[in-house]
Order: sequence, then structure tokens, then C-alpha cells
Amino acid sequence: MIGPEFPVEKIPDEELRQLAYEYSEEKVSVIIVLDYPEPKVDVGKIKKGDRVSYVPTSVEPETDEEREEIERREIEMREFLENILDSPPNYLPMARAFVATVTGEQLRIIADLPMTKSIEFNRELR
Repeated sequence: MIGPEFPVEKIPDEELRQLAYEYSEEKVSVIIVLDYPEPKVDVGKIKKGDRVSYVPTSVEPETDEEREEIERREIEMREFLENILDSPPNYLPMARAFVATVTGEQLRIIADLPMTKSIEFNRELR
């Protein structure tokens, strides 16, 4: 059997991955998480009796260069998605992700992009 032509690890949900394998024409709503550098988190040590815990104490602000790179990637991904999708994606700035309606073939194309970190189903949480 020939392996997939896209990085399957970027689509962790088996059902969603199957749509990509089959080049399904079924349209599904997904969250496309962009691959950005992880924020730098400072961690502090808290001692309570005999126990030591490590907790996040602060997040370092992004540099001007990092902010520019984030904006550049967001613009580049938006333009790419607008060119391949039937309807424009919605950007979620706090999550640094796009919500889009895609087919299986579009899933494969998006997963293959270096700026894509992961693709998840956009499901209602209960």
C-alpha cells in the first residue's frame, strides 16, 4: 500500500483523516491551527510543606519581529484559503486559527502546508 501524500499527524481525528484519504467531497467545518512559535512562559517554584510545585508565572511578550511574522503568516494563510475554498474562512485571533468549511481534498492540501500545525473538527462542545 502506498502511504498518504500529506502529513497525517496534522489531522489527529481518525474520522477527519479518513475524509482526506478518500478525497471526500463531503464538506465539514474545521479549525485550522497555524504553526507559530510557542509563547515563552516563565515558571516559578512553589513549596508547600514537603511538596514542590511548578506553576506558570508569566508569559513573555512577543517581540516586534515575532508579531510581524505572526501577521505575515496569518495574511498568507488567509489569502491561500480564500483562493481554494468556496467560502471565506473566519479568523480567530486569540486562538491564531481559522475556521473553514472544507472537502477531503482541501484537507490534504491544507495539511501539506508548512504553516499548518493541525486541523481539527469544529464541533459544538457540550
